[in-house]
Parts: sequence; structure tokens; C-alpha cells
Amino acid sequence: MQQKHIYLDLISIHNLKVFFLILSIATFVASCSKEENQIIDDNEMGEVIAMDTIPYKIGAYAPFYLNSFWEYKNTEIVYNDLLYDNEPDSTITYRYYRQTILKDTVIANRTYRVILNEHFEDENFQTLKYTNTGFQYHENNAYFGLTNLTLIENTKYLDLEGASWYSDTTSSPYPGGTIYEFDKYSVIEKDTAVTVNNQIYDEVVIVGIHKYNKLDANDDFHHVITRYKYYAKDIGLIFTKYNPPFRKNYTELINTQIND
Repeated sequence: MQQKHIYLDLISIHNLKVFFLILSIATFVASCSKEENQIIDDNEMGEVIAMDTIPYKIGAYAPFYLNSFWEYKNTEIVYNDLLYDNEPDSTITYRYYRQTILKDTVIANRTYRVILNEHFEDENFQTLKYTNTGFQYHENNAYFGLTNLTLIENTKYLDLEGASWYSDTTSSPYPGGTIYEFDKYSVIEKDTAVTVNNQIYDEVVIVGIHKYNKLDANDDFHHVITRYKYYAKDIGLIFTKYNPPFRKNYTELINTQIND
């Protein structure tokens, strides 16, 4: 009887070994299957990139190749005497910022380019004031920026095939009520040549961004201000300007390195 118990114990041990061997093989196969269908993206958000993720595509008017950068100088003139033609009585402020393409990240199954915006106090780009991050993608000759990370809302800022388009209307409280705003985008010119910082750029697209708002839901929208942005083919944004009351404000590209 004792020999029979020993024999049964040996069979049980053997069966356990076979069971764990099968379990190990099944786990290995499942792991391999998972690796074939998913790619783990090494980024700060830690997303899992599925095979159906929309890849990032380079656009000619925003050539956001990785590790490329653009450096800008912003000039703001405030006319203290309230006269636009009397520049000696004015205050001029200069600001400098750099855009650098860092990496790709995936949000809601779409690949965005991550852009680091660095703001500096000096023209040598040495004294950093603050930074922020942007997310952009390009699709079907249109260019988008992620404007709400929580709700995954994108705003189209350039469309080579459209004459005009609109942003969504937003609302925000102010003392005494609610202010409603939206932007109307319109292509002012295409394939034109402009000079910025003594550099001639060809095939430039000029976009006007017309801001409208109203202070009550029952009011009509009123035009507030228009900004203009200039995009050069194979370069990107080269110039921005807008003229609020008693001011002039413009930004020009002064240096770039595009690593295509």
C-alpha cells in the first residue's frame, strides 16, 4: 500500500510539472501576440499605441521634423501720445521665443508632434522666462493645434484648400455676464513673396484671423481685431502681426534649423 501512495504522488508531481509548463507556454504566446499588436510608446504620457493609430505626417507649411527649431523676435510699440504717426513718443518692447520639436505623442489614437515653446528675456536666447508645450498635427493639407487636452479639441489654423473656416464658439464669465467668442479664419493670399528680416520668402500663404465676440447671448457678434499670420513653404511660420488700439505688434522669424 505504501508503494502505491508513492507512485500516486509521483504521478501528481509529474502532472503539476506538465501543468506549469503548459501555463508558461501559454503566457509566452500571449505575450508575443500582445507585442505584435501593440507598440509601447516611450513618452511622458505613457500611452499604448495601437496598430490603428493615425501616424504623424509632415506638412510643407509646418515642416515639424524632430529636433528642428525656429527662433522669433516680437516687437510691440505702444504710442503714448495716442497718435500712430508719432513714433518718438512711444515705448518699444522686445520679446524672444523659440519653438523646438521634441517628439511624438499619441492622444486618442492620433499622433501629435510635441512642441516646446521657450520664452526668453534676451536676444541671445540665454535668460529663460517660462516655457509651455503645444501639440500639432497635419492632415489633408490642413494644420491643427490641440487647444483642449482634457476634451481632445483641435483648432484648424491653416487650410490650403479652404477659403475660410471658423473656430468653435467659447464662453467665459466676466463681471456682470458672459462673454462669447469665436475666430473666423480666411486665406488672404497664396503663393506670394514677402520679405521678413531681410530674407525673401516665396510661396507664402497669408491667413487672417478675425476675432468676434459679444457680451450677452442675445446680442450680435462684433468684430474685435484681426491678426495676420504668414506661412512659407518648407519653412513654416515666418511673420505675425496685429494692431490693437494705439499699438503695433509683430513677430518675425530670425533663425531656424530644420532637420529634414
